[in-house]
Amino acid sequence: MGLEYNLSEINEIQKLKDELAPRKNCRQYVLENDGKAELLEKEEFNSLCRNKDFIDGPFKESLGDGYGEPYNPNRQVFGRLKDGRIVYCELSDSAQEKVKKLLERR
Repeated sequence: MGLEYNLSEINEIQKLKDELAPRKNCRQYVLENDGKAELLEKEEFNSLCRNKDFIDGPFKESLGDGYGEPYNPNRQVFGRLKDGRIVYCELSDSAQEKVKKLLERR
């Protein structure tokens, strides 16, 4: 039996991966610290925050916080856990839906 490829699904998954990759400050942090990061759903990230599992962070993308700054719907939160992993999470509801879709298909 051979291996079947559904190219339309592969393209959709790759597009989601590209869209949800670390951006701006999160990307810089990841590149400065091992170059690898794990995307988490918001609930899991929040649980890690409540349990104080971070040794560095969590940090929030700051663009959009300041007075007069444009609205930034694409913010991410990120940091390093006690076990050494770098994790990040999308903050917007629309991006969270994409995260759930991507994680279901992995």
